Amino acid sequence: MKGVIFDMDGVIFSTEDYWKETYNILSQKYNLNLSETLRRKTSGTNYFSMLKILAPSLKGISPEKFVYEWCELVDKCINEKGIIFNEGFEELIKFLKSKNIKIGLATGSTRTMIQNYFAQNKQDENEIFDVIISAQEISNGKPAPDIYIKASKMLGLKPDDCYVIEDSKNGIEAGLSAGCKVIIKEDMMKPNKELKERCIFVSKSLKNIKKFIENNIK
Repeated sequence: MKGVIFDMDGVIFSTEDYWKETYNILSQKYNLNLSETLRRKTSGTNYFSMLKILAPSLKGISPEKFVYEWCELVDKCINEKGIIFNEGFEELIKFLKSKNIKIGLATGSTRTMIQNYFAQNKQDENEIFDVIISAQEISNGKPAPDIYIKASKMLGLKPDDCYVIEDSKNGIEAGLSAGCKVIIKEDMMKPNKELKERCIFVSKSLKNIKKFIENNIK
């Protein structure tokens, strides 16, 4: 293993409650009665994929308008309520850097959201990651493998030399399809048994994930 590629929402930060809360606000605002199942289908994807997933259920409302408002509301919640790194993240990054392991970020969130999340923690994401790929840089969002194929290539590595840390079904499938070794960081989105069996490690804790990586460095 020569590189670790992180998802952001649900792995580095626990933002699921914000996405769920704001989705329901917009659903009520536009009298759409959008389901939780539909929302979960958007989890881990990028802007373009969200448009495709949501469009058939928006009853004439512009998908671009809906997704823009959704992201704006999430940002507003984060600015008002704050957001912190998940426990164990900083220790994991410190360890990876001490071993000269390359570190990437591959997220369906926008560059603005990335900057906002890390600024909330007084950190510069560009000093943490060797490579950052956001929603704007990939046309085919997760579960398509494109983002992890691109991330591993930009790190100068083969996909099977990279661990991917993911929480959502879409993200896990993207990492596996890219040929990476996937670690599941369980958050509110619980992957099914079949997905878990295809991954190399599953834990709710980044501290436990750090221990796993420590024990499996070759």
